Amino acid sequence: MRYSLAHRSQKFVAGLWIGWLSFGGCTFGPSVSNHSPATSGAGLSVVVTLQAPLTYGGSSSLRGELLSVSEQGLTLLLQSVKERLVLVPFAVVRESSSPQDRSASIGRSGVTPETYERLRLQSRFPQGLSGDVLRRMLELHGQKELNVAGDENA
Repeated sequence: MRYSLAHRSQKFVAGLWIGWLSFGGCTFGPSVSNHSPATSGAGLSVVVTLQAPLTYGGSSSLRGELLSVSEQGLTLLLQSVKERLVLVPFAVVRESSSPQDRSASIGRSGVTPETYERLRLQSRFPQGLSGDVLRRMLELHGQKELNVAGDENA
């Protein structure tokens, strides 16, 4: 059985497309080499927009490293505030995003179980930040206690 030239050309073009798509899937998008949580001990860089501005800073957004995720909220190491460690309860989060992982974001409808787990795994302390580790982090950053975003006493 002989195939026509047009049929063979179609098979050749289809083969080229499959090869190109296979190659492109391996070279584009996130990889270990350009994903800092995979190449260092740091957690995701996140931007969290709050429901209301902070009373002590006046800002409604926080930018920092994601240290841990718990049922209470996100613990961040802030980049530009004297009180560097802060717990951001989920109740005060309007939305959050990460330039390193667009799928690890919290929208206005709240955090889904999938997003919670994705964020937890990409935090610096996926096992949680408590006890001796929390005490050492607070000492390192000159704090006596963990600040809580939205707490009037923070």
